[in-house]
Amino acid sequence: MAVTINPYHRLFQVLLWVVAVIYSIVVFKILFIGTISRLMYGEFRNYGVTYTFSEKFGGSLNIVPFRSILEYLIHHNNYNLDIIFNNLIGNILLFVPFGLLLPLLAKKTLTLSRVIFISVLVTVLLEVIQKISSLGVADIDEVLLHTVGSMTGFGFYQFINMGWNAWRIKQYERKQIRL
Repeated sequence: MAVTINPYHRLFQVLLWVVAVIYSIVVFKILFIGTISRLMYGEFRNYGVTYTFSEKFGGSLNIVPFRSILEYLIHHNNYNLDIIFNNLIGNILLFVPFGLLLPLLAKKTLTLSRVIFISVLVTVLLEVIQKISSLGVADIDEVLLHTVGSMTGFGFYQFINMGWNAWRIKQYERKQIRL
């Protein structure tokens, strides 16, 4: 018995991989190439003073959870709003597509715990690369924020998937009524 496959399924998969490659390039540019330009011109300017992360946080490695997050939240008056937004909200938003694309590209169904595990693994790898290459700061808080972003993206995937399944069931029921 032949299994019928949606003719657009293959095209959809190819488009998803193209989006994933473009997304990966954007993440690489933001995390590494953007860092190079920031290092060339000073990490950030705050009330006329130019800081690098290493000067502000005492090195190119932060392994104390919530250290930089609390620094931005508690001492928010010392930072421009765009710095706080980019380092907190921006790091979350950067990985929302990861959590959305991951279950779409996976061959088998992913659970939230698997998405969290893969997200932590990928983010730790990126932070290790940042530390080894000296391009930016390896920060445990970025691992946490990226994981929250991945979880948010996975939540969007689950929400969209529930709606899609409900629509498909409705279509199937309509076909049954017509017969």
